[in-house]
Amino acid sequence: ILKVFKKQLKLGAVDSGIAFTLPLTGASALLIHIMDKLQSPLITDGKDEAPMATTHSLIVATVNHGFSQEVMDAARTAGAGGGTVIHSHRVGDEQEASRWGLSFQEEKDMVVIVADNKSKLDIMNAISEKCGMSSEAQGMVLSIPIDTVIGLD
Repeated sequence: ILKVFKKQLKLGAVDSGIAFTLPLTGASALLIHIMDKLQSPLITDGKDEAPMATTHSLIVATVNHGFSQEVMDAARTAGAGGGTVIHSHRVGDEQEASRWGLSFQEEKDMVVIVADNKSKLDIMNAISEKCGMSSEAQGMVLSIPIDTVIGLD
């Protein structure tokens, strides 16, 4: 599928975007039912698969709304090329948050960055230092392994 994306969408050209796959460790019953009906050869139970050595990760930084540029500035100093901002709205239990001594801004920005594993930790540390929980951005950073990525050549 990624090869088709690369050809059809001309991924890898300047400002054309990238495509990647993430390991799926769970899905709703409806999604599994749909995939089963398609008889997709991509569906496995994972029992016979050896763990994949990944070369890239998806870094996700969640910060208070308005701090996405600060996240990208910090990430670029550590080697990130670019990212995508997703605007979101937090839904949660205020009473539970206050029990932990936390206060949250309702509007959040999620900055997602595809990075090679060699620079992943440096990027995450740079973001945490500039936009971490003790800053006004109140940021949290995590990473997710990527199975395959195209469009970064």
